[in-house]
Amino acid sequence: REIVSAYISGARTIIALGEKDKIRISKDIAKQFLNLELIENEDGRAVFKDLLDMEDLNVENFLRRMDNNIREMFTIIETIHKTKKLPGHIKEIEEIDADITKFYFLIWRIMNMGIQNPTIQSNLKVDVKSFVNFFWISYNLEQIGDELKRIATKLNKAGVESVLFNEVLKSIIDAYGDSMKSFFDNDKSLAKKLI
Repeated sequence: REIVSAYISGARTIIALGEKDKIRISKDIAKQFLNLELIENEDGRAVFKDLLDMEDLNVENFLRRMDNNIREMFTIIETIHKTKKLPGHIKEIEEIDADITKFYFLIWRIMNMGIQNPTIQSNLKVDVKSFVNFFWISYNLEQIGDELKRIATKLNKAGVESVLFNEVLKSIIDAYGDSMKSFFDNDKSLAKKLI
């Protein structure tokens, strides 16, 4: 909790102190973050440094990566439904979900750092409202990724092909695709139609 809190609050350096197990856990947790690197590791101490360059970021690109990851998860779920019980697909889904979580934490961090910092807002060409919108979208994309992982796991165990499942999945994929199109294109009429 302390490491996650320090990261999303914008700490540039995080120092973990403690027994060997706590240091190992700290290293595992740091793997959840895209730009946090272990720069020092000795007995009872691990130092992580933020390598985020706020000058060269595009938050919308991170959201597009999350979107692409979710679309890939949908494709894998369709494959699992057709081919049944392939453990490699579940591992792939878990890895994609971990990437989505990394981008979610990164966007949360950027929002926390930039929401009250006019310099960051100017550098990123993002206003306060956009920071909140980007965070909210990333939060929901992360939740969708988690649910898709659960669906894939259950579907892989069930191994039952269903025409109804195919129809429901297709309608969800279509609605998801249109939702993200309305967001990226700022198409309010499409958003209203989807609602």
